[in-house]
Amino acid sequence: MRSPQTTHGAAFAPLSRKALLLATLAAALISPGCDDPHVAGPTTKSPSPIRMAPEGKYSEDVAFALGGVEIKKADIDAYLPLMRLIDPHLVDASLRRAAMANLVLPIAAGQALDPASREEAFQKAQAIHTSVRETGVFPPDAPPANLLTGSCKDVGLIPFNAAMSMEPGTYSGLLEAPGSWVFFKLIATNQEEGMPFEAETQITIQRYDVFYLPMEAGADLLQAGIDTLPLEIVDPEWEHIIPPVLLYTPRE
Repeated sequence: MRSPQTTHGAAFAPLSRKALLLATLAAALISPGCDDPHVAGPTTKSPSPIRMAPEGKYSEDVAFALGGVEIKKADIDAYLPLMRLIDPHLVDASLRRAAMANLVLPIAAGQALDPASREEAFQKAQAIHTSVRETGVFPPDAPPANLLTGSCKDVGLIPFNAAMSMEPGTYSGLLEAPGSWVFFKLIATNQEEGMPFEAETQITIQRYDVFYLPMEAGADLLQAGIDTLPLEIVDPEWEHIIPPVLLYTPRE
C-alpha cells in the first residue's frame, strides 16, 4: 500500500450534532453504532460561508474539499451500498448525505487536523498489517485485539461495510476510520454462504486500531474540525448533499 492520500478506504434515530460526532468517533474507538442518515437540525441561525472552490483548483472527480482535503465522489459513493442496506427507502441523495455526515466528513476532518501524526500512524499500521497478513505474526507494537460481535451497531459501519465482501477467516485491508487506521479479521457471520448481508446480519471480528488522534479528545477534535475547517464546493451538482447542519455553522 502506498503512503496515504487525502481520500477515503440503521433504522436511525435523530442525533444532536455532538452526539453525531461522538457516534462517528466511536467507529474509530472500537464500539460504534449505526448513525442517523437524516442530519440533525441546525444549532445556530448564522449561515456558514461555505464557498465555491476556484475553477481548476481540484480535479473533476472531487466533489468537496474540507480544510484542503479532497473528498472525491467515489469516496462518498463507496458507502452507498451500506447506507442502502440500512435504509432501502432513501433516495440516492439522502444516502449520500448520510454517508457524508456519518463517515466521509469525520474522516476528512481527521485527515486535515494532524497530517504528520496520520502519516506516522499509517506507517506503523501498514507494517503491522503486512506482517499479520503475510506471516501471521503480530509485531510487539501491535495494538490489542478487540473481539466484537453483532450488527453494524456493535462492530461499526466501516468494518461492517468491508465485511460485506469478505470470507470468514480472512483479514480486511487497511482501512481509515475517523482518527485511526483500522484492520480486522472476520471470524464468523450468521449469513448463509452466498447470501448478501442484511442490516441485522451478525458478524464476529477481531479489530485492531492504530490511532492518530488521541482517544480522550478525538470527538471534540473532529467536531471542531468539521465546524471550523473551510468547506469548498468543487462540483455544484453535488452541493445538495451537504448535511444541512453545516449550512448553519459559522465557519472560518
